[in-house]
Amino acid sequence: MELLNLTSTSLTSGSALPALGLNYSNAALERLQTSAMLAETQNLLDGFARVTMQQNLQKLMELFASLMKNEAPQTNTSPVGGSSSANQAGPSNQVSPPSNVKKTARATGTGYFPDNSAMEGGYVDRKGKKLNTLQDFLAGKADYVSVAMDKNENIPYGTKLRIPELEKKYGRPIEFRVVDTGGAFTGKGNSRIDICTANQKASTDSTINGPLTLQFV
Repeated sequence: MELLNLTSTSLTSGSALPALGLNYSNAALERLQTSAMLAETQNLLDGFARVTMQQNLQKLMELFASLMKNEAPQTNTSPVGGSSSANQAGPSNQVSPPSNVKKTARATGTGYFPDNSAMEGGYVDRKGKKLNTLQDFLAGKADYVSVAMDKNENIPYGTKLRIPELEKKYGRPIEFRVVDTGGAFTGKGNSRIDICTANQKASTDSTINGPLTLQFV
């Protein structure tokens, strides 16, 4: 075992041989030198292999971390046929104003609903026709929304009007018609309007019960 531990340098110089008290032929010495050199080379190769393996392992770890970081798929939210920001934006609430406005007035709005009570006045308008609610119109179940105004203002039955505040809220043109009246509006002129809604909760909508612009068309 002591012979196997000799380095190629020691064998080449022959300095270790006298210490062992042995005589070697040139052929034996060459074999010992070759064996030591092979052992040294193997050690070097083993060391190189370990370093290479560590480097490769480090690279694999880095690659794995990179893959984990980017594993979330990139979803394309662009609509089919286009990817512009305009196409991705939500529907606009801008509604073109009517071109045939005859008169404009500012009014305070309120809401009422079909109900057989003294406060609400029943289920039909002043000519006995079924009241159309805002919710009916939005659902496509009615051609217009019934509203009540001052009977002394001599507003013809069925007069059409638009209300920009509500059209902006719902993002579409809405046709209102003056088909009803009530004692609370007497003498108020165009400064008050009552809008028919589906129920009591809907009648308390903050936009309905606020300042409104009446565009008579």
